Amino acid sequence: MAFTNWKTQLRKDHYDIYYTDEERKNRRPKAVEKNDWNLFVDICSTAKEQEKREKGKRARSKMVSPHTTGRMDSAGKKEILAIL
Repeated sequence: MAFTNWKTQLRKDHYDIYYTDEERKNRRPKAVEKNDWNLFVDICSTAKEQEKREKGKRARSKMVSPHTTGRMDSAGKKEILAIL
């Protein structure tokens, strides 16, 4: 798993579900060392990081169509759309 995906999964599964940093720090995942987890929680809890996450949520909610076509290349998608 790529590092950015792993960070996202950590936030989703172990950070966002708790309301306070104390709870988050006490319930670290087994795969993460204590010092690393405490640093991760401290970074995620900064105002700058929270603002960045909210900005991303707003941007994703406004997105009408994704910028990727998935596994298929654009020529393949064009053929499928022409058939429809």
